[in-house]
Amino acid sequence: MKEPTDIKSNRALQITSILFGIAGLSAFLASKFANGKLVVILTVAGFVGFLVTAGILAVKIKRFWNALGTLALDLLAAILGAYILIFAALFFFQDTIANSTSSFFQAQILFQEAEKAISGEGIENIRFTNPDGVDLNGWLVKNSELKKAPLVIFFNGSGSESSQMIPHMKNLKGWDVALVNYRGFGTSSGTPGQEKVLEDALFLYDQFSIREDIEPDRIVAMGYSLGTGVAVYLSAWRDVAGTILVAPYDQLTLIGFKRSPAYAPFSGIMKHYFNSAALAPGITTPALVLVGSMDTNVPPELSKRLADLWGGDVTVLEYPGEDHGLLFHKNRSFKDIQDFLSGLEGS
Repeated sequence: MKEPTDIKSNRALQITSILFGIAGLSAFLASKFANGKLVVILTVAGFVGFLVTAGILAVKIKRFWNALGTLALDLLAAILGAYILIFAALFFFQDTIANSTSSFFQAQILFQEAEKAISGEGIENIRFTNPDGVDLNGWLVKNSELKKAPLVIFFNGSGSESSQMIPHMKNLKGWDVALVNYRGFGTSSGTPGQEKVLEDALFLYDQFSIREDIEPDRIVAMGYSLGTGVAVYLSAWRDVAGTILVAPYDQLTLIGFKRSPAYAPFSGIMKHYFNSAALAPGITTPALVLVGSMDTNVPPELSKRLADLWGGDVTVLEYPGEDHGLLFHKNRSFKDIQDFLSGLEGS
């Protein structure tokens, strides 16, 4: 016995609405660790498609309670399908997402014309080609008059372009500062990912340490926000003189620090990346940790937890009322950094 045409039509609409719902909710959940316009388009198209097809289905069913029950089942099926899809993606491809995509980064480009315009006394344009063929571009801010200068290698936050740090780094008297954009940032080529960015940090250290104008025994790793994980990694694998961490975290997952209830089903399978907590106990060189008491991006307790794990001498300075951007506000942060560097000179 054949199904009536209207039942077939309703069933097709129901399946379509569920698929739209799965697509929209999956894209929304994935936006926590996936960037780009495609994610936004899929989210909007999925939700709009679900609402439109569900609305048409409700009109065709006519009876209120029958329509309500059908829509509730559609919504439940869409939610269940989306969570199964994202759970599977994270379970099987989490490392691929972390290491082969820009999931932790919001790349900021810089046009070559703008790069060429960044010049002046004490600023050197630098360019390195990584063994895998990726160009890493940036600047060396030359604050030292010594023939072999001490050096700070700075690693920026997840969505920052390094030329913006030049005016601030000119405040560090007597220390040259390397500001090299991550791959995919500024005019650097490639796509940033956890594994490659960490490899690049070691590569940059090795390149700077063999320069005739750099003192290899006086290189300091400095990181801000996401970059603190890179700085800690460098400090663990190279002989740095010290480490400066601004708004650091202990470890990071693809879904970030904020434990939204929406991501609770994935908590048991999340892996740790930029895992500073695992490396800190083995680092015996001095560290300076700067924390904003009102930081909502990286909760201060995470910064202090990392400091407690540090294997060497560590100084934690908390700035009352400061948020995640403490490094760019009028406070003592650069004076405290200068004092820390001066202490290293005397050691």
